[in-house]
Amino acid sequence: MKIAITGCNGSVGTRVVLAALAQGHTVHGIDTVPCSEPLAGLLLRAQDITESKFEFSIVDLMNFEVTLAALEGADAVVHLAAVSTPADYKAVTHNTNVVLSWNVLRAAAELKIARVAQASSVNVIPLVWTDHHDFEYFPLDEEHPCRPDEPYGLSKVYVLSTFGCTCRRVSLKLAFCAESASFRRTRSCAGSRSCALPAFA
Repeated sequence: MKIAITGCNGSVGTRVVLAALAQGHTVHGIDTVPCSEPLAGLLLRAQDITESKFEFSIVDLMNFEVTLAALEGADAVVHLAAVSTPADYKAVTHNTNVVLSWNVLRAAAELKIARVAQASSVNVIPLVWTDHHDFEYFPLDEEHPCRPDEPYGLSKVYVLSTFGCTCRRVSLKLAFCAESASFRRTRSCAGSRSCALPAFA
């Protein structure tokens, strides 16, 4: 399967790239900056699993037509590209994340790519970057109300709604992954359980 992975240079993206390659998939890594040193180094050390199965493109996913062209030929998309903090707590994070997710999801629908995984966040509750933790019960689950008070968490709530909107019109298999934090590791995690890809079967 050919998987397009957006945000492939990020701390989560590099792990997902390696996990996909280790499972025998072909990967199209997409980011806004050149292939990062950590990703390039990991790919070099994992040459036995990468062979010619990895291609990389610098793509501005804020442009819908460019996104459409970049995802053409993919069988599945793992969308990890995003501004990963509230940044200035004003407009950049919210507006960027909402447009990125809409463009990727809409392009997948147009191209009939039926398998999409999207990074969500625990901050839809909210959890991090808030002064007001508003938990109604424990353990937390998917039914807990979403009441973010900052732009990053709000952008992720909109993304959930965007996926719902699209799925009411197009048949898609979706997976949401809500990570609470990610840290770079110095060793390859290819084959590790912690790097498991969403089940696209």
